Formats: sequence, C-alpha cells, structure tokens
Amino acid sequence: MRQANATIARDVSDVAILWRLFLYGWKFRARLGLVLGATLVLAALAAIQAIAINDVLGIFTARDPKSGATGGMLPQIHLPWTADGPPLERLQAIALWLVALAPLSAVIAYVAWTSSQWLANRCSLDLRADFVAHLVRLELAFHGGIAKGDLLMRMTSDLGAMQGLFQNLFGKVLQRPAEAIGLVTALFLIDWRLATVVFLVLLPIGALLVRLLGRVRKRSRKARERMAENVGTLEQIASGIRVIKSMGSSEAERARYDGANRKLFKANMKLARTRGQSDAVTHGATFALLGGSLALIALALKHEYADTNTLMSFLVGFGRIVSLLRTGTKAYTEIQETMPAAERAFAVLDRPSALSDKTGAIACP
Repeated sequence: MRQANATIARDVSDVAILWRLFLYGWKFRARLGLVLGATLVLAALAAIQAIAINDVLGIFTARDPKSGATGGMLPQIHLPWTADGPPLERLQAIALWLVALAPLSAVIAYVAWTSSQWLANRCSLDLRADFVAHLVRLELAFHGGIAKGDLLMRMTSDLGAMQGLFQNLFGKVLQRPAEAIGLVTALFLIDWRLATVVFLVLLPIGALLVRLLGRVRKRSRKARERMAENVGTLEQIASGIRVIKSMGSSEAERARYDGANRKLFKANMKLARTRGQSDAVTHGATFALLGGSLALIALALKHEYADTNTLMSFLVGFGRIVSLLRTGTKAYTEIQETMPAAERAFAVLDRPSALSDKTGAIACP
C-alpha cells in the first residue's frame, strides 16, 4: 500500500522559499552583481526622466527655474546645464540630455534583462540536477511509497514552474521595485506633501492585495494536488490498460477519471476566482487612484499649494508608478501561484535518504 504522506509539501513562508532560491543565484555572484548594478542604473534613469519632465513643464508654465517646487524637499532639481538661459535653449538642453541617455538606457536594460534570464535558467539547471541526483539516492521504500503521478508532477510541472519563479525573482522582483523607488524619490523631491498623501492611500490597497494573494497560494497548492491525482489516474490507466481491457472495466475507469478530472476543474476555478479578485482590486484601484490624484491636484490648485508644472510632473510620475503597481501585482500573483511548486520540489530535496555510504566509500563508476 502506498504511503499517502511520503513527501508532503510543507507550508513554508514566502521569505524562506525566496531566500533559498536566491542562494542558488548567489553561487554566480558576478552575474548577480551585474544585475543589481544595472537595476540601480535603471532606477537612476527613471528618476532623471521624472526630473526632466518637471523641467519641461516648468518651461511651458514659465516658472522661474531657480524657485523650485513649492512643496519640494530641495529648492532646485534640474539636469545639469538646463536651469539657465532662454526657455528654448533650456528645452534643447533637456532634449540633448535625453537623447544622449537613450543608448545608455537601451544597453543597461538589455544587460539587466539578459543577465537576469541567464541567472534564472542557470539556477533552474542546477536545481534540476540537484533534484535528480537526490532522487536516485533515495531508497526504494520512498519510490514505492509515493504515487507515480505525484512524482511525475514534481519532476515535470513543479520544476518547470520553478523556472518561472526564478525568472520572476531575478527579473521583475529585483528590477521593478528599483525603478519604482527611483520614481518615488523623484516625486518626493518634487513635492513631498502630495507624495505622502497619495502613498498613504496606497498602503491599505497594498494590504488588501497581499491578503487576497495569500489565498492564491493556498488554492494553487490544492490545484497542484488535484493535478497530481489526475496524472496519477492517467498513469494507472495507461500502465494497466491490458487488465482494463481483459476485465471489461473501461466504463468504470472512465468514470473514475471523470471524477478526478472534475475535482481538478473545481480546484482550478477556485484559483481563477481568487486571481480574478486580485485583478479586480488592481484595476479598480487604478481608476480610484487616478481620480483621487486629479481631485487632489484640483484642490492644490484651488488653494495654491503647488504650481501647475509641479502637479503635472507629479501626475505623470504617479501614472508610471501605477503601471509598475499593476506589473508588480501580476508578478507577485505568479509567484504565489508557483510557491506550492517550490514547496513540493523542496520537500523531495529535503527528505533524507535512509541509505548512507560508509566514510571513504568508492563511488560507482
């Protein structure tokens, strides 16, 4: 009789799993450092873009370039050689700055993306190798006690999902927050009061999203368990087809698989509804934040809390942050969906073998 709990996925915290995945990348410190360095440069370039937009709007609103924003933390925020001179010359100087930075931005973005994908694929390669090496060392009792469908799921679907987890970790998780930090810094420099109000509004929205996405992980775990049962049923039917045909039990097997298939459908739909709820909150929050920002701008203009170009710069930068919020929410949702795959794979890797070699034993050729 098979042991149902031969390798049960453990409920491990997100931080513990992500840290363990990060340690796979830590073996390639030079490449990881390249990704982090490129990401910091991209964050600085994002801040420069926001400052350039603020300068351009200042030119069109004929604001004194020496005055700075009313609510800014610094009195003057300008690109070099763009604060003095006639408006046309200042505009040309800003344009030259942006054109000059375009090749650098393109190269850095390429380096950041390709390096992060190299890290993800290389870590996935090492993880697969570790998994198979450990699997063949485990005793026969383990292999006899785990359902073949479950093991196949861990070897194929779960390890495949972990490659996407590596890609999100070294890609969006590292890069998008850095860009957002650069934009947030620029917004606080432009007007810290407006930035503070808006980001205080973002906190409860973020808390709600985290709560919803926590349910994604639980339901994704259940969906993977149902998929393992589904694959196990298919494996039993395929391996026992001669007996099924000789016993005339084709209809019974069809009905048995239909039950497993419907359970998988229900689990997938529960997962889909949970993800739909997070998407609904994200899209609704986008419109609410945009409307709230416009209302805040109208109030600031009415009471002359800030000048027009400061408010418009803030609106443009905030729009980009909202876009990053949507991208980040999508990435975090994907991470939560694949966390159970990591749990299941690491459950096998962490299972000690009952067989141990003596000290100094010669390896089999």
